[in-house]
Amino acid sequence: MSTSSESQDKFDPSQSLGDLIFLAIDHGIDSIREGGSLVPFTMIEVDGKRTLSRFVAEPYEKAVGEARAAIKKMPPKSNLYVLAYDGFITVEGKKYDAIIVHGAERGKGNAYLLAQRYLSARNGKPLEPIGNSAFIGRERALFENAP
Repeated sequence: MSTSSESQDKFDPSQSLGDLIFLAIDHGIDSIREGGSLVPFTMIEVDGKRTLSRFVAEPYEKAVGEARAAIKKMPPKSNLYVLAYDGFITVEGKKYDAIIVHGAERGKGNAYLLAQRYLSARNGKPLEPIGNSAFIGRERALFENAP
């Protein structure tokens, strides 16, 4: 039997949330496959219907902040969300570009964080994902009434 702290260290989302997280990773990769920057976006699911919203602002961190604020204002019947943005992850001392996805389900505890490393498109070569998406931890969910 796992303790609550142990369960917070595992990637064990519901099927619906897992599907939404990996859809966001795939969408993020496809969005920058030929080059350019990822526009931060959210995917929200309400009653089985998904909505995609993009957030454009300068500096980039402001756009991510606006996306986070939009999630906090979701109606109570919204049960799943993901937020995807471009960032960095360090693996074995080496810094990589990565699409970071933060996703949560209402009433299911902290949000999951996943990262997909990639080599940017350049010199006519498309973006190249590096390895598989990796679970990198948990953080507080963005729902207005999150624990």
